[in-house]
Amino acid sequence: MYTILAIIFAYIRQFYLPNPFETWVGDLTMTINELTIPLLPAPLYAFWLNAVFGGIIGYITYKVVGLYYFKRVDCPIKGCILYMFFYIVHTLCLWLIGLLNHDLKAFLIVGTLYVLIHILYNMLFNLEYYRYG
Repeated sequence: MYTILAIIFAYIRQFYLPNPFETWVGDLTMTINELTIPLLPAPLYAFWLNAVFGGIIGYITYKVVGLYYFKRVDCPIKGCILYMFFYIVHTLCLWLIGLLNHDLKAFLIVGTLYVLIHILYNMLFNLEYYRYG
């Protein structure tokens, strides 16, 4: 069951989630004197950014799932579902920041809300007691 779910979620991540960097970039150009040379169109530039930084998003997501999933206690399907959930959250956070013109205020607001949600959840459900108690 875990393998089937992991394959389905990988397919969803690859083909149905938006590229979070599409809202971050425009066409990559180079200007020499007054001549502008197009180097890379925006969709291709966003694809390469996602190829490079997508692994970092996956690593951060893996670490965040580790806050809620305990390997020897929980079943692997829970970890798979949590990974998909947080990958969607991280992708949408990056997409939203890009949609807001990657302004520092937008980054701080989205980042602060994200961290506060984790803190509140841990305070409400007392996960430290569950992990070590």
